Amino acid sequence: MPCASSLPAPCRCPSRPTPPRSPRPQGRCAPGKPPRPATAARSPCTKAADEQSAEPAEPELAILSRAEAPASAFEQPATREAPAILVLGPVTIEGATGRIDSNRRSAGTELTAYLALHPGVDHHAVDDALWPGRLVNKNMRNAVISRTRSWLGKDPEGKPHLPRVQDTGDSRYRLGDEVTCDWSQFQQLARTGLAHHDDDGTRALRNALSLVRGRPFTGIDPQRYTWAEPDVQEMVSAIVDVAYELSTRAREAGDHTGALWAARRGLLAAEESELLHRQVFLAHYAAGDTNGLRAAAARLTRINEQLGGGVDMEAETAELLRTLLPQRPS
Repeated sequence: MPCASSLPAPCRCPSRPTPPRSPRPQGRCAPGKPPRPATAARSPCTKAADEQSAEPAEPELAILSRAEAPASAFEQPATREAPAILVLGPVTIEGATGRIDSNRRSAGTELTAYLALHPGVDHHAVDDALWPGRLVNKNMRNAVISRTRSWLGKDPEGKPHLPRVQDTGDSRYRLGDEVTCDWSQFQQLARTGLAHHDDDGTRALRNALSLVRGRPFTGIDPQRYTWAEPDVQEMVSAIVDVAYELSTRAREAGDHTGALWAARRGLLAAEESELLHRQVFLAHYAAGDTNGLRAAAARLTRINEQLGGGVDMEAETAELLRTLLPQRPS
């Protein structure tokens, strides 16, 4: 069940000729000139955004549960017959039908997440991932794998969701085909959405963002998951790209609520992304919500103050705020 593959770059949309605009990094679409305040129209983004509409004060972002996302974002039925590995937020294994002792669950969860993102590895790779820098006893590894196999359970045909290595045909470890992963679902939806500039494409992008519950791999033991850092960086980058694209599409369609929802959903994974903060500013401006714009700017200032002892706002962001915010009398 491969989970990791590269996403296409966001589309290169023609920019509008007149500032103000949110400056774009190389390879991203220009958001264009902020539209004048208008009544928000509905787009496919609005369906998920209705519960997260613009507030007078910028709300704090929090990790969301799967229950808060639209049901259409998930391909799995209500009654799950196979485990689901969730890494776009706190790492969670849903749908495991077996039992595992609580003091063994951390190792089983890490092994399952590793195999979801890196299928087809040999025992050396498993050892290096779960026990970096240690000489691993074969019995120790086999015990962890065996417990995890029992915990994940079997498919309707009686095959284990973590097949025995001697049954895989190549003596490598991988999860069964029925096991799902939210990252692979995100990638599939993102590829569809970025490739199609229509309602179906926009809906796919919204459903991809609905899978995001927080920063990938939130809350893990800092002494574990050292292998996951490159995966986290890839996930965060992809989430920001999708959030930027969806927010831009919604704003240009006059759906200011949907634009805010998309940008804020991306900020769940990358709260430091000023690219997405600029999308929030533009959406507030387009909606005529000056108070919301000021609150969003204040929130970014607080975030920057907490980063590495304090960092300056990007020049592009500061210039955008000077353009969008009415000047207060001195």
